[in-house]
Amino acid sequence: MNIIESEQVCKYYDLEPFTEISQAEKHIQRWLNFYQEKKQVRFTISKSGTIIGTCGLYLINSYHKRACLGYDLLPEYWGNKGFVDLLIYSRIW
Repeated sequence: MNIIESEQVCKYYDLEPFTEISQAEKHIQRWLNFYQEKKQVRFTISKSGTIIGTCGLYLINSYHKRACLGYDLLPEYWGNKGFVDLLIYSRIW
């Protein structure tokens, strides 16, 4: 299962679960457009070569030097596994 197919993940996201590959392709293109416009940057989170989530900065404001940090993980990686702590630490520093 990919991340945006999960109803559990989409409950906290601004999307409905994807059912078609074309939906994922459009979403990735949206991320690329935001990156080119310097509005957002997105990274994958992987474990043993398998993508288990994404993270990124959005609502980037270079003038005020601020942004929001967002992430999503497959539900089996939710809980106290240290992924998000490591993610936040690695992106801030």
